[in-house]
Amino acid sequence: MVQALSPEKCERIRRLCQTYDGVTVCRLAKISSYTLWALKKRGFKPVSMGVPRKPLPADFSVMANRMSYDELSRHYHVGGPTLRDWFKQVDRQYKSPRVYDRLPVPPREEIVEVLARMEVQEAIKHFGVSDTTFRKWRRALGIPLGTNAKPTRGAVGISPRFVWDTSHISRLVA
Repeated sequence: MVQALSPEKCERIRRLCQTYDGVTVCRLAKISSYTLWALKKRGFKPVSMGVPRKPLPADFSVMANRMSYDELSRHYHVGGPTLRDWFKQVDRQYKSPRVYDRLPVPPREEIVEVLARMEVQEAIKHFGVSDTTFRKWRRALGIPLGTNAKPTRGAVGISPRFVWDTSHISRLVA
């Protein structure tokens, strides 16, 4: 919940009202005359704005380790800000269970050596990961993905054959 005026500011305005008139208090505290009237009416207590958030469920610390962020949101019928507050209360930040978080990426040399000995599908079985994970590892380590993959030629990717082959010009002129 958001507070319109902090308790400290409400107390300061209360003390100002004991010494100064309403117009001066409004100018010093930078509030409107309506805000001053409303503060006096409720005894200089701050008011909370917005809908109060749901309290932390008893089983949240257990479920947070077993469910994804979206599953928790649907399970408890709450939005992102409430979930973030709950994660702070259980002294834990949400971290999705990803393969590359659980399995360390092997060194580049090891992947290259395994690929030299066997096909990609055999290497995937050797490392025990999915083809998507293996592709991400190769991309992250700079290992070519396909058998036809070659380093990019030229600064902008223009083939040298295209640059030096002038046979297409004669067709354009004729």
